[in-house]
Amino acid sequence: MHTRSTKSSKKRKGADIVNVDDVPDLPAVDLLQKAILKISGDKKAYEKQIEDLEDQKKIVVAKAGHYEKEAQKFKKLAKDNDAAHKLKIKEIIEGTKKFAAAAILKAKIQMAEKSKQEGLDLWDKVLADWVKVLAKLTGDMAETFDAAAKTVSVVGTSKVAGDEDIVASGGEGGAVMGDEDRVDKV
Repeated sequence: MHTRSTKSSKKRKGADIVNVDDVPDLPAVDLLQKAILKISGDKKAYEKQIEDLEDQKKIVVAKAGHYEKEAQKFKKLAKDNDAAHKLKIKEIIEGTKKFAAAAILKAKIQMAEKSKQEGLDLWDKVLADWVKVLAKLTGDMAETFDAAAKTVSVVGTSKVAGDEDIVASGGEGGAVMGDEDRVDKV
């Protein structure tokens, strides 16, 4: 008995060998060469586009980094300006408080000196303390004592001149008389 093999192995005669000289000039070969040239040309164009895009990406990344640094500078500058502004406002408020307290004390000292000239010693005990506080507020002890001495001489010579000094010192700061508690807090 003879068994059949499952594989059929038939060979074609002459199919494995191709002679190039026997191939006629086909338009397909020309088309294939043109397609290859076009693909290689397109490849170069695509590579150029990729290079351009990579260059643009580098530029954009560099600009973004630059603008981020600029934004950080401006944020820091704004923060510094805000802090300086708040400090300036605080200084102005504190200066205004000191000026108002000094104006009130000057007016009180003038009133005490005026009442002393008239023979009333109502504020004699606190007058020295007021002068010390005024000196502390103004920062110049000699100037304060000169102002107090000047007030005494002005009040003694002319009642009108003393009233003008009270208006001038109290009116500029917007001070209100009788606010002793406020002066002690400042």
